Order: sequence, then C-alpha cells, then structure tokens
Amino acid sequence: MDYKKCGSCWFPLVLSALGVLIAGWLWAGDQSVSDENHLMENSQVFFLMLAVGLHLKHRLTLQLPLARICHMTLALLCLSVMIREIDIDKLGTHTGWDTLEKIIRGVLVLFWVVHVVSVWRCLGALWALREKILFSQTSFLTAIAIGFYCVSYLFDKRLIPVEADLSQFIEESIQLTGTIFFFAASLLPLSQVRSD
Repeated sequence: MDYKKCGSCWFPLVLSALGVLIAGWLWAGDQSVSDENHLMENSQVFFLMLAVGLHLKHRLTLQLPLARICHMTLALLCLSVMIREIDIDKLGTHTGWDTLEKIIRGVLVLFWVVHVVSVWRCLGALWALREKILFSQTSFLTAIAIGFYCVSYLFDKRLIPVEADLSQFIEESIQLTGTIFFFAASLLPLSQVRSD
C-alpha cells in the first residue's frame, strides 16, 4: 500500500465530511438544499470550477508537454462533470435556456474532439509513461472522485430503495464528496510525468 497516496486523502475526506455535515444540518431544516440547481449542486459546481481552473493553470505553467496534456484531459473531465451538474435548461422558462445548454454541450464535444486528436499524436509517449501517470496522486484522487460519481448513480436512478427525498440528499452528498476529490486532485501538478 502506498501510504503517501493514502495520506493525500485526508484533506478531501475531512472537507467532504464537513460539507456533508453542514448540508445535512441544512437539509434537516429545508430539504430543498438538495434539489436541482440549489445549494448542494451549486457547491459541487464551485469545487468543479476550482478544479478546472487549477488544471488549466498547471496546463499553462508546467514545462512538461505530456503533463500539460494530462492536465488538459483532467480539466475537460471536470468541465464535463460541471456542465452535467448545471441544468441550464431549468434556469428559466424561455426556450433560449434549452438552446444555450445544447450549444454549450456541443462546444464541449468539439473541445474533446480537438483534445483527443492532440492526445492521439503523442499516444506512444504517453503510453511509455503510463505508470507515472496512472499511479500518481492526482490520478489516485481523480479515480476516487469518479468512483463516488459511479456510486451516486445508484441513488440518482433510484436503484436502492430509499425514500425519494433522502435518496436525493444521499446522491448529492456523494457527488459533493466526488467534486471535493476532483478539487483535491487538481491541487497536485503532474510534475513527475517526464521522460527519464
């Protein structure tokens, strides 16, 4: 077991526990905090925005081309999750909101296509460094974040028999934890992704 990687979990675990405790206390008084586009989802968007910004910062400041590609991939991943969390079409009743959401998602797909082409061009070099990339603390925390999102799917689709309001709160709590792990991962630049 890599204790250094496990040690990097303390910060997001403590922050997540604090966030879920506060959300639970607020939810006990007003269950709307776990509704779509309300406090818990807005908190998720906040942490994802920070993660996108930090990954882009690493993308711009690191002098290692392959690390920059990895951070761009993670920035796009966090941006994709963020856009999934924001129900733009529900921000108003005008049909323009629905159109705006489709445009934003279309632009995101275009970003992904362009990025995949750039990844494809250096796939051999990335493959040669796969262990440094996949076994980094950044990837470790990102994998945990993705795991939390996978678990939240069980509550999102009501696959676990729990009362609807409680299921919504559990789903949002798990996703909040996932976004905090995405944020924690973005704090760590992939400076070890270099050819020896």
